[in-house]
Amino acid sequence: MDELGEWVITHALTQMQQWHDIGLVLPVSINLSGHHLLREDFIPRLKQHLADYPARPKGSWNWKCWNQPP
Repeated sequence: MDELGEWVITHALTQMQQWHDIGLVLPVSINLSGHHLLREDFIPRLKQHLADYPARPKGSWNWKCWNQPP
């Protein structure tokens, strides 16, 4: 995963955690570029990020790929 993708995922999940801690459950969408899906480390890194923020209610976040992979 590239630096910007890491930043986006980390900050989105951090914000969700902060909202959860004060009793808010708000949906979050994360937009990533298509090249993320082609990276070998995309799925392992995404799994690690999600494991780092266990307070996410089911269905409270989704990701979207708006570009075609190269």
